[in-house]
Amino acid sequence: MTSLLSLGSLLGSHDALTVSTDASLTQGLRITGNGTGDLVITSATSGGTIDVAQVNKLLATLHFDPADVLGVHVDLLPYVTITATDAGNLSASQTVHTSLLSAGVDVQPALALGESLLSGHGEHFAQVGTEVFQWTLADRAPNGGGCVDTIHGFDGAARTAGGDVLDLRDLLSGEHASVTNGQVDVGNLLNHLDFDTHSQPGSTVIHISATGSFSADTSGNSNSAGCTNQQQIVLSGVDIRSSLGLDAQANDHQIIAELMQRGKLLVDHS
Repeated sequence: MTSLLSLGSLLGSHDALTVSTDASLTQGLRITGNGTGDLVITSATSGGTIDVAQVNKLLATLHFDPADVLGVHVDLLPYVTITATDAGNLSASQTVHTSLLSAGVDVQPALALGESLLSGHGEHFAQVGTEVFQWTLADRAPNGGGCVDTIHGFDGAARTAGGDVLDLRDLLSGEHASVTNGQVDVGNLLNHLDFDTHSQPGSTVIHISATGSFSADTSGNSNSAGCTNQQQIVLSGVDIRSSLGLDAQANDHQIIAELMQRGKLLVDHS
């Protein structure tokens, strides 16, 4: 994750959020607002990344100091809002009860050091190393669909091993999914994504409904047939099932879960 992590109490500056200043926990981080109602954690290096695991350890030391405000004790409003912003300037916020702060923050970084970002419609050629292919709201197919983007050389390896990434967070609307302690919940992604490795043998056509208009059956597959308002991403020369080490009959649920497990599919969390 890059840029910043901000924690703000719903009661503003009247109460205090404090984290440890131990060097073993804060190395490489810049902490501002420690002891106030608006705590911000950024990289100590301009444009650098901050490690989510490190931030979670730091948040485990977070102390919330309540205050009486206008005669109302903070225990009646014991909530803190956590906002994380990544390198693509995309943000995610969650309001949590103060008793849950030690649970940390779950953020999907858009870009880390040494990675490349490619966005927009058209034909893309993957290079050596991790590349993040990003689509935004402006890239949505118009009514009637018809938008087709092609990626040549998409690497199926895990993101941490130099594999490529599909960032659909800004393209999809109303989706939710999560990875918690290594366990994947694909949420409603079957209503958004349909993986086709048959119509173009040796390649993969990813059918996408930005608004979640696909149907999902009980076998764990998505059905995009009949949905006219869709667009496609073609992974040319890559059978995604084989690339991920899955069986040729693996369903869409299994494909999505494996992509998320490998950090290769970025969507909004539930």
